Amino acid sequence: LFRSAPLFSGVSSLKVQNVKTSCVRMLRTHQVLWCQQPIKRGVPYKQLTVGVPKEIFQNEKRVAISPAGVQALIKQGFNVVVEAGAGESSKFSDDNYKDAGA
Repeated sequence: LFRSAPLFSGVSSLKVQNVKTSCVRMLRTHQVLWCQQPIKRGVPYKQLTVGVPKEIFQNEKRVAISPAGVQALIKQGFNVVVEAGAGESSKFSDDNYKDAGA
């Protein structure tokens, strides 16, 4: 059997007053939208190289990126360089990284 008890029996009620204030919303546009100077483009992904070093700390078993992550970066156009043995403690061989495109 369930006994019906108020859920908030120990909570006292407070009266809330609605205060109306005038709010002015302004639309802010990015400077690029109204700037007269030509837009400077960033560096294309194909010109960027992502390096994956081998961890040097004792008992460190993590690696910065997995072969699946390397494959995703390669697909987006990045160059990826992986140090030999970087994924050995994480059970990723150098061949896994080579197959992924590094």
